[in-house]
Amino acid sequence: MRAQDLIFEYKRDVTARNYAEQLIDRIYSDGTTERLRFPNTAAGTGYTTRELWDYTKGTLAKEKRIPPENVEAMKDIFVNGVIAEIEKADPTSKKAYTEWLVMAYINGIFVRWEDIFSTGTEFLTMYNDLKQRNIINKSDTLKYLSNIKQINHRGRFSQAYNDVMNAHEWYLGAEKQTDKGDAEEVYNGPAVRVIKAKDKTSACYYGRGTQWCTAATRSHNYFDQYNKSGDIYIFLPKNPKYEGEKYQFWAGDDGRNVGFQLMDPEDEPVTLEDWDKRFPGLGIAFLYNLAPEVLKNLVVFNGDMFENVLAQISTVLEQNWKWETVSDHELNDDYWYKWLQDEGYVDEEGNIDDDKMAEDGIDYLEHNEELRRGIEEAVDTVEELTPEELDSWYEDWKGLGEHLDFYHMVNAVGDYLREQDGSYYESLVKEAGHFIKERMASTSDKNLENFKVKMMSELESHERVHPTRRTA
Repeated sequence: MRAQDLIFEYKRDVTARNYAEQLIDRIYSDGTTERLRFPNTAAGTGYTTRELWDYTKGTLAKEKRIPPENVEAMKDIFVNGVIAEIEKADPTSKKAYTEWLVMAYINGIFVRWEDIFSTGTEFLTMYNDLKQRNIINKSDTLKYLSNIKQINHRGRFSQAYNDVMNAHEWYLGAEKQTDKGDAEEVYNGPAVRVIKAKDKTSACYYGRGTQWCTAATRSHNYFDQYNKSGDIYIFLPKNPKYEGEKYQFWAGDDGRNVGFQLMDPEDEPVTLEDWDKRFPGLGIAFLYNLAPEVLKNLVVFNGDMFENVLAQISTVLEQNWKWETVSDHELNDDYWYKWLQDEGYVDEEGNIDDDKMAEDGIDYLEHNEELRRGIEEAVDTVEELTPEELDSWYEDWKGLGEHLDFYHMVNAVGDYLREQDGSYYESLVKEAGHFIKERMASTSDKNLENFKVKMMSELESHERVHPTRRTA
């Protein structure tokens, strides 16, 4: 047996120790995990992602209310809880692939938390079947997969997924699904058919050959979770550009979160620019009319809407980020504290008299001119940003970028700020970008409650796509 064929003993504590900080950062940046609790126990113990953020990087951490050793203990409990959940996606009894699942999530192979348990388990189930039968080592096509750790980025995973799926069907005679389930054809045009999947069976039938979590058959299928907040449509090109070409469109609103996805077979988002090129005439208006009640609450990337988004971001920076940043500097500025003592704003017990400071109009930013200018520059950078400037910086931001929604637009602005170099105050500008991504984009559902904007007015003149009312 060759060394690469050995499966080393998995230990949760070792994996937790090796990947703790990377895993925490990845969880923070995944907007779908905010309400998840780790460990996920019936008693409700453990911590949500938002709670841990407050303890480690948010207000509670900055005000040093929690001793560092307690924070480390919280992180340890949290990380072990995360990994315990990921273990459930590993189809092997000895959890031989859990470490790879953790690394794959950190590296962005799985974009969303749910992808681990659908696409990840689906892939590993087929992979392990082939591995146990020694097919991977014997096949020239699959030999590059002998060491699963070589699958270390999303491009390679997409190739591996397709190779493993085809090999599994070829060697093990996987039975093809014939039951179409409950589906409805809502459009049949010269270029494409559009199917509305009404149950899990139809989603699996029309989504076979893809990496969509709604089409998973060997792992957790998320059709019901998506379908309860919005309909799922599958686009089947009549003249496919490549084998297996198809697309899935979903727009949903569960009362808290508004979401929109337009995905290719490899579960990669499709930009509307690319969509318009592939299906001329079936662009924004066509998609809008499939789900008008949802999409009317999403942001459209035109001049007016872009300015509204920037205004929203500027307000959050002024009201939230500025306050937290000033509080953090003020608490750690020994010279400022000494000045307050000398001027009589600190009592005998060492407490700052905030009321007296307010009465006398004492403002920390007048004392720390550099901080004031840095905050102003961060806010000005947002307010002066133009669609053209963002478009030229963000290569993938074509027109509407990946999606239509508020979340992705805010994320793009946050990324833009975090990449700004050369300014004297660049560290503060970068901090503002991080705050936008982690605190504003991840709670976009709350922002949307006060930020309802309609699609471009010209969409209102388009006719709605009417279902043909026939079984697909």
